[in-house]
Amino acid sequence: MAAMLRVPSCLALLALGVLGCGREPDAGKGGARQEPSSATAATPAIRFPVWIADLPVEVPLSPHRGGVAYERTRVQMLEQVARNLQGNVSRDAWLLAKEFFARLDRDTAVPLLVEAAARASLRPELAEWLQNVVEAMGTLGDPRCNDTLLAALGHPRESVRDAAMRALVSCGDEAAVLAAYGKLPSLGGRGHFDWIRAACARLREQRVAVFQRVLADPAWQPFYDKIVAELAVVPAAEVVAIVEPLFGRIRGPLRFQIAGLLHAKGDPRGTMVLREALKQPEAKGRLAALEALRRGAIGGFLSDVLALSVDEDPQVREAVVRLIHGIEGEQVSRVLATLALDPSAAVRRAALWSQSRRGERGQIEDLVAELRTASGTRLRATLEDLAAAGDPTALPAIAERMRQAPREEMREYLQAIAYSRAPEALPILRDLFLGPEQVVGRDPGRTTVTYLPTLMANLTGSETALLELFRALPRDDHRRRAVMLHETLLAMTLNASPQARAALFEHFRLLVRDRAEIPQIRMLALFCLRRDLRIEDALEVRKLAAAEEPAMRHAFEDFLHEFF
Repeated sequence: MAAMLRVPSCLALLALGVLGCGREPDAGKGGARQEPSSATAATPAIRFPVWIADLPVEVPLSPHRGGVAYERTRVQMLEQVARNLQGNVSRDAWLLAKEFFARLDRDTAVPLLVEAAARASLRPELAEWLQNVVEAMGTLGDPRCNDTLLAALGHPRESVRDAAMRALVSCGDEAAVLAAYGKLPSLGGRGHFDWIRAACARLREQRVAVFQRVLADPAWQPFYDKIVAELAVVPAAEVVAIVEPLFGRIRGPLRFQIAGLLHAKGDPRGTMVLREALKQPEAKGRLAALEALRRGAIGGFLSDVLALSVDEDPQVREAVVRLIHGIEGEQVSRVLATLALDPSAAVRRAALWSQSRRGERGQIEDLVAELRTASGTRLRATLEDLAAAGDPTALPAIAERMRQAPREEMREYLQAIAYSRAPEALPILRDLFLGPEQVVGRDPGRTTVTYLPTLMANLTGSETALLELFRALPRDDHRRRAVMLHETLLAMTLNASPQARAALFEHFRLLVRDRAEIPQIRMLALFCLRRDLRIEDALEVRKLAAAEEPAMRHAFEDFLHEFF
């Protein structure tokens, strides 16, 4: 432990500095910005030899330090990121620090955070820093953080204790979770819920016995529904052993969930209760029964479920759609065809989506036919229904009607095409994006160049094609490249597959290194890279800065000063 509590000299200086906070830093303090792209394209503080004033996106630049050289070593850079967890820095630097350690190798990240936590735990006024360090540990998922997290469960501040328990969900091993059980009296409701999550995920040999003891304690009754919900990750045989003692003394929706588990195991008691639940007078009871059947226990209940397709509550009807989506058969198809005409938009659109995935397009074809003559509110509803269906066969008709519509209505058609999320939407949006720039809708500032990249970000699964589209743009087409980089490619990193994310971030790295690019594109790429920024990237930027012309060198050094 003595080695774990040793504090590096750089971190030891933190106690003498301005103390940060666990909250989001206030705007205006330490160079904080409300929006990531607060600098304007037209008036940078640095005098770049090339600067395009009419880019449709603002280029984020770090606060200018007047050419102050950046000279920190790798170790000092990492220690600075640990200091940034205090929060007495810009908002962007604080947010990056909270995510950064998960991108380091664990042998480097764990000692840094353990030592930072040791320093922060020495003084009560550093509680917010300790909370942020503990949250960063949670992103690592490394059991070597457990001693620090268990110690933090005894901290005087509840927010620190709760953060430590939340981190144990990913870091904890069986011994740590069992040890945390003894600390639960000092935790609030959030801490109790996170212990449940940790126990479901981390306990193995003792899981059934521990949860049986928990559920036998009346003090845990407010958490029974959460416990049963979290047990979804536990093998079914264990779940039944854990919850069966509750079955005779619990009423309401939770009883129906347990009945679903018993029914799935072939227990007739669960089957009987579920059948009664589907006829409950209260909608929440019927919904709970349908939810219980989603665990794969619908066998023998199909007729009962289909009977609820005419339920008076639209939430029940929507639950029916989602439950029967994957079930084959003419009877199910007929019910979906009826629900595709439902007065509730949520029910109707869920059924249309299901029909499209099943290859049953009767109602979709009727909507396409109606699209050709509909107007006003009926036109908008038809476009929204077709977008929700996500059926590619409807896209040509939407595009054709858009070409005939007034310019003021163009935005609604474009949204319907993009929100379908069908891969076939990309060629339509791409051709408009590459064609002559035209105003979209009533706002003269919204054009096919500035607006379509935002819509194209909805096309999840088309990341490779969109990256190729960006690469194919002429290098001097600065406006299209800038807005697509910022609004399409960056947005797609949030939901892309791991392989697609890696390809996008690698291209951002290439743009940062490319000295033939204009400064705005390089700095935009560096801004985009922050979602995957690693210490190797920071070292690369430091190396690049040394070989750049003065303006670009200063921009890179300003970035390093802000974040490292």
